[in-house]
Amino acid sequence: MYLQRLKSLIRLHSVDLVAEEAGTLSTTYAREAVKEESKASTRWVNVETEEEYKRAPNNGCDTLIDFEFHDARERVWIETTSRAMKESALLICGYVHTLSVAGKFRSRGFEVEVHSYIDALDLPK
Repeated sequence: MYLQRLKSLIRLHSVDLVAEEAGTLSTTYAREAVKEESKASTRWVNVETEEEYKRAPNNGCDTLIDFEFHDARERVWIETTSRAMKESALLICGYVHTLSVAGKFRSRGFEVEVHSYIDALDLPK
């Protein structure tokens, strides 16, 4: 369902850039969605540098968050995305970043629509 949702959002918003916090992954659902949509005008970019990925705590359950590092990473993602997009972008990031990233984009004058996706909802009951 996630891949279908991504493709739907790309079409709905005429997305010309899909930016993703992808770490060291060479392929992702978002990258596949861009390929499958076959729109030469839509590009995919990894907004997370390898250095950031190595420094970022990735255990998902620690209670302490290095706010300064977290905030700096998001600012880089927003700068990278806003420079690379033409009209409309989709930034995919971890759940913990969703609202703070949206707020940073909005403070720069962008219209923002926030979607969250939790794959456990796709599991059969």
